[in-house]
Amino acid sequence: FRVRHADGHWVTLDSRGQTIMGEDGRAVGALVMSRDISEDLVFEAELLSAVGVAERASRAKSEFLSRMSHELRTPLNSVLGFAQLLDMDDLSDHQEKAVGHILRAGRHLLNLIDEVLDIARIESGHLDLSVEPVLVLDVLGDAVDLARPLAEHRAMVLEVDTSACLPATYALADRQRLLQVFLNLLSNATKYSHRAGRVVISVARTDDARVQISVIDTGHGIRSEDLDRVFEPFDRLGAEHSGVEG
Repeated sequence: FRVRHADGHWVTLDSRGQTIMGEDGRAVGALVMSRDISEDLVFEAELLSAVGVAERASRAKSEFLSRMSHELRTPLNSVLGFAQLLDMDDLSDHQEKAVGHILRAGRHLLNLIDEVLDIARIESGHLDLSVEPVLVLDVLGDAVDLARPLAEHRAMVLEVDTSACLPATYALADRQRLLQVFLNLLSNATKYSHRAGRVVISVARTDDARVQISVIDTGHGIRSEDLDRVFEPFDRLGAEHSGVEG
């Protein structure tokens, strides 16, 4: 009910009533309790307005990402096209290796751009995975090859220890996602370590028929009190002030 307060302003009341019954079963009265919900309604209106703003911002962001992915695809296809032409020439071993890095990195980036188009499904919590048997050391080798130029630029050593894992070891995984995880770990280990440091990747079979991959670096690490923040989107634990891109 909209009612006028004693001091003159209007308020909204939520009133609830209960009949009071006498011993003979006849109604002898009623109990009515009223609560001022004016502030609750204002808060609800503000909340609905904020939700509307957030939804419009989300739609604008999705549209921006969609357009951006198309804009990125055009120059990337040129990079890949010219790299493929270079790959057809007679190259030295060093040049062939360098062109191979360009092609692998370009194809990986192209796959990531394709996934940006599906950002709405990712935000809804649904992400399609193509799970199949993949050669673990094969995927890890591609990740190490892609991460090595960054490591060499920072004079860092990448060590890979596969002595505890047979070469023909398969794991059920989405190859693209697994490569993405490896690349994220290796690039972070390289970027946030001290220059001329060391990154050690070890692969081992566990007793329960799984594969355990560890990435250890010589960086300053993550404080124990910050561990619960590592999966928060865009939270870089203060690294945004360090000058390291990410």
